[in-house]
Amino acid sequence: MQDHALASRGALEKIKRLKIVDKWKEFIVSLEADRPASFWRFPIETVSQSESGFEKNYQSSVVFLNWKFSLDPNEKWGVKIVLRIEGE
Repeated sequence: MQDHALASRGALEKIKRLKIVDKWKEFIVSLEADRPASFWRFPIETVSQSESGFEKNYQSSVVFLNWKFSLDPNEKWGVKIVLRIEGE
């Protein structure tokens, strides 16, 4: 089962489109690639010291598209990525 929280970590394999919905701020971000990719996600966190000790604080999320491939000399590779930001 996938964890869908903002601070979650994980990967989605061999997909072309990822849609992120922020219901609180009422917007949608979608990424679409013309080649299947691995979509990695992980949080950016800081550590601060409080009265109860050290605490991790969520700052933002990273979504990273990843492809594994090899090229021969003079061979080319390309991908088209479309980013959309919409109001909900």
